[in-house]
Amino acid sequence: AILFLFREVLQVEIDSKIQPVKAKQKNPMPVILTSGEVKLIISQLSGNNLILAKLLYGCGLRLMEAIRLRIKDLDFQNDLIHIYDGKRNKNRITVFPKTLHNDLKLQVEKVKNLHSQDIKEGYGSVWLPDALEIKFPNAAKEIGWQYLFPSKKRSRDPRSGKKEGIISWKILSKKLVKRVLQKNLK
Repeated sequence: AILFLFREVLQVEIDSKIQPVKAKQKNPMPVILTSGEVKLIISQLSGNNLILAKLLYGCGLRLMEAIRLRIKDLDFQNDLIHIYDGKRNKNRITVFPKTLHNDLKLQVEKVKNLHSQDIKEGYGSVWLPDALEIKFPNAAKEIGWQYLFPSKKRSRDPRSGKKEGIISWKILSKKLVKRVLQKNLK
C-alpha cells in the first residue's frame, strides 16, 4: 500500500528495491456455542431434528456423519457408533450417551416399520457404497443398511432409474439456530 502511494499517487520513484511482505491470513476461530445456548436450541426442537441435534452435540458427530448413519452403525450393547467415510474419508468409532438409547431404539423401530411397508410395495432398497451392491445383491434391502433418518419421499436412482428411499432429510440449519438464539437471548 505504501509503495502504491509513492508510485501512483505521489508519483515518486523509489530507487531501492523494496520487497513488500503480505500479511499472513489468520484462520478464524470456530464458533462454539455455550452449553446454555445448546440447551436452548435443543429445547426448541422435536422429532428427528431433536435426535439429530443430540447426536451432533452428545456424540461429537459432524452433520453429514449423523445424516448418513445406517442402522448397522449403531452398537447398543457397547454404546458405540461406527462412522464410515467421515471427514477426509476416515472411519472412526465414537460413543453415544445412554440418554440417547430410547430415542435411537424408537427411531430404529420406526425405520423397520417403514422398511417393511416399503418392501411390501416393491421398494425398500438403498444405495450401497463401492461394489457392495455387486458383491451382495440383496444387501440393499436388508434392514441393517437402511438409513437411520430416511427420506420422507422416494427418489429415483440416477444410475438405474429405480425409485428408492434415500437420504434427504430436512434438518437443522444455521438459520434455525440463529433464529432461536436471537429470539431467546434478547
